Amino acid sequence: MKPLGLYIHIPFCVSKCPYCDFYSVRFDNNTADEYTNYLCKLIKQTDFAKGYSADSIYFGGGTPSLMGAKRLSKVIDALYEQFDIKSDCETTLEANPHTIEYSNLCDLNKAGFNRISFGVQSSNNNQLKFLGRNHNFEQAAESVDMASVAGFNKISVDIMLATPNQTINDIEIFAKIFSEKKVGHISGYMLKIEEGTDFEKNNVKYLCPNDDETADMYLNAVDIFEKYGYRQYEISNFSIDGHKSRHNLKYWNCDEYIGFGSSAHSYFEGKRFYFPRSIKQLYAENNCWSKVEYESDGGGIEEYLMLRLRLTDGIIFEDIKQRYPQFNIDDMVQKAQIFMKNGLMYIDDKKISITKEGFLVSNSIISNFI
Repeated sequence: MKPLGLYIHIPFCVSKCPYCDFYSVRFDNNTADEYTNYLCKLIKQTDFAKGYSADSIYFGGGTPSLMGAKRLSKVIDALYEQFDIKSDCETTLEANPHTIEYSNLCDLNKAGFNRISFGVQSSNNNQLKFLGRNHNFEQAAESVDMASVAGFNKISVDIMLATPNQTINDIEIFAKIFSEKKVGHISGYMLKIEEGTDFEKNNVKYLCPNDDETADMYLNAVDIFEKYGYRQYEISNFSIDGHKSRHNLKYWNCDEYIGFGSSAHSYFEGKRFYFPRSIKQLYAENNCWSKVEYESDGGGIEEYLMLRLRLTDGIIFEDIKQRYPQFNIDDMVQKAQIFMKNGLMYIDDKKISITKEGFLVSNSIISNFI
């Protein structure tokens, strides 16, 4: 059977972080119950994925952990009833440290979650407060310990890079502490001031490092993570062996996945489609899938090149020959030569990839390269 990823969007938060532009609404129990029932109904109406077997399930948000084990277990059960789920399925829950209790983690693990991703963001408590986080670093570290004892065999932590007043030492402490706790995966995202966020309204960009300082911070972070055993495999993602995110690799490999819930996106059988950024709008029809909106056709060669170049493995010649047999690899290699001379790309007899220095200007490289 064909492999498939399943993504469930949980749009609830306790409060809106000042840098976030994702769709979210304030959590309350009644709304969460209603949304849980909607998700189960939506899942049960998904009758177009016959012949597929899910090997990754990802609950993202928002703050999915706010839903609690009972509601999340109900959604997991609906997925298992509707889909063929592989025995080794990677099932991930995004969580904020302030929303987690040990008993809840145990229940979630029993329900089928085996991977958890904590939005830690910094090892510095002053920075956490500035970023609008509701936890301190000590709570985040304790949450990781609890998740490990509760049975989660794969744990990921997020860190935000190039924030105001961040130091190399802050990053070193983050990597050191979590490597000692046997965390297998780190996602390191550059702070981006998005339009319409509180950070944009308050001109926080003037407090952030300049371009050269940001570049130095990123390259130093890559080196620090590798020092502690986390090898870069994507622009913003680092892992020890065996701990890459199977679900996120689907996005970058241009593999198929189905998204459920408000603002969730899908790529399935050559089409990209999504649900609107509104909870109440989703409830209006008996046929839940009637609310989905077509985005574009997907899976073309340019899209594949763009996504694969986010990975340190880059574009594997054998893979691209199988997917796109008419594609001219020699022409692609010739285009890459100028970037290789500048140290921004790497070429050998098996692949083309972007270097860590090249990742700093990856958008420019990819647009010019394609």
